[in-house]
Amino acid sequence: MQELIGSPGTVSGLTLRITQSAFAAASIASWSLPLVSYLHCVLWLLNEKLEASNYTFSRKESSIL
Repeated sequence: MQELIGSPGTVSGLTLRITQSAFAAASIASWSLPLVSYLHCVLWLLNEKLEASNYTFSRKESSIL
């Protein structure tokens, strides 16, 4: 039987899987970068707003009980 390029158990198959994993990681990174940037901006704006109102956050205020 003829071996196909990229078949499991061959070097070309391993190369194919590694390449697929690299492209998947790059895709995930390209989607997460704007999200991290957005969250950074939101936290920066929230910090500016809290500083402008002279609000102090203590552990007692954060207690649920």
